[in-house]
Formats: sequence, structure tokens, C-alpha cells
Amino acid sequence: MPFTRKSICKEGNLGLPTGVSDLPPAVTLSQAGVSQEKEEFGRDKDIKNLLKTLQPKAFTGEGSDVPKDLEEWIMSMDDYFSLASYNSVARGIMGRAKLDGPAKLWWKLSCQSRGISENAHSWEILKELLQERYLPLNYATTKMNNFLSVPGGIKR
Repeated sequence: MPFTRKSICKEGNLGLPTGVSDLPPAVTLSQAGVSQEKEEFGRDKDIKNLLKTLQPKAFTGEGSDVPKDLEEWIMSMDDYFSLASYNSVARGIMGRAKLDGPAKLWWKLSCQSRGISENAHSWEILKELLQERYLPLNYATTKMNNFLSVPGGIKR
């Protein structure tokens, strides 16, 4: 009887199929480990391929609607980070790597003027600083007022 993930990983006595219980435990465990590694490798490979296709574009800080572009870029980066399971340090590094053109120049000059390393900030701080730089002061208020004024928006 061949081993399957279901038969090996059951709770209790390792879920050994009938007739296999007389095998030495080391053989059974190593065979279970190999089976599990193959399955995890396949899943990791699928996720890596998905991440390659979903990788967000760079944010430049240029265009006809920079505030909208920034919001969309931040959302796509957050989605990407969730899929990739990046920690906060990796998110900050990747976020900075996805800045390009004037936005990258602004970041470098901003860090230089503050006397801090470009890599000293987390993704959350990078987002806040980008929003301060590229979103008008009343942007959130204007957006909320526009949403509330749309017929069929929020019913009271």
C-alpha cells in the first residue's frame, strides 16, 4: 500500500496503513518527510510563479493623476506583500526598490537631508512619507465627501 499524505499525517500513531506498522520508525518518518518536502516544494514553486506575474510596477511620482497612482501602487504593494509573506524589513526594502524616477530621487534626497540611511525605514513609514509628499492635504477629506455625495453611496 503506497504512502499518502493523508495516511501518514493522521493523528495518533502516525496513521500508518495496515501492514506497515512493523517497519522501523526511522524509515517511516524519513519517507513521510520526503513526501511532505515534495508537496511543499510544489506549492512554493506555484507561489513563486504567481508572485512573478503579480509583481507591482514601480511608482515614479509622475503622471496626470499622481494621488490616484500612489493609492493604487500602495494597494498593489500591500497585496503583493501579503501573498509573499514578507516581514516588515523586507517590505521596506522592496517598497524602496519599487520607487523610480522622480520618486526615487525624492526619497534619496529626503533621507540625505534628514541625515538617515535610505534603508532605515519600514514599509509603513515609507507609505506615510510618500503620502505626505504626493497627496494633497485635503485629499482624504475630498475623497470621502465625493463618496458620500454619490447617490446610492451610504444610506442613512
